[in-house]
Amino acid sequence: MGIFYTFGPLPLSRLPLGELFSGVTMGLLIPVLAVLVNVTPEELIGLNFSPTFVTVQFNWHNLLALLLLCVLPTAVIAGVELANNLADYDENLVNERKTIAMYISRKTGLNWYQLLVYVGYAATTVAVFIRVLPWPALIIWLTLPYVVKLTKIFLVKQHKQQTFHTSLIVAGVEMMAVVAGLAIGLVI
Repeated sequence: MGIFYTFGPLPLSRLPLGELFSGVTMGLLIPVLAVLVNVTPEELIGLNFSPTFVTVQFNWHNLLALLLLCVLPTAVIAGVELANNLADYDENLVNERKTIAMYISRKTGLNWYQLLVYVGYAATTVAVFIRVLPWPALIIWLTLPYVVKLTKIFLVKQHKQQTFHTSLIVAGVEMMAVVAGLAIGLVI
């Protein structure tokens, strides 16, 4: 995926698909593959072969739980990519780089960025209430004031050197909060 993202006559980074590919690849596919190689087939997805049939079995509860857990990393990674493209908006116009921000407009891109920043809070909360995550994962909500502050800084001015780093901090803060919640949940 990395080669196709930057190489060739039409790399993915020059298409309005960068956020989708980076978010889904790093936030969804990598965690799903990591889980798949570490669980038995009955725990997630099973594939059975017989002389006349191929049967695929899904453990819907575990599969949906895994997908729910991947919402936060997928969203924050896509958010960082979108913030990068919003910070480069004027430069991308000059270079005719067709990112998603160019197609949807800067204003809509900023709205999408906010959605990507905050959707992880909802997904984490749902995961706690359906008992996919332990209740200490709700520690993510303690980060909300700081994340709101950083997000507002980026919304006011999208500049690579001055404000882009806020998207990286937001992603790190949200992910570390959930990891801390998981760690606390393991010891209590």
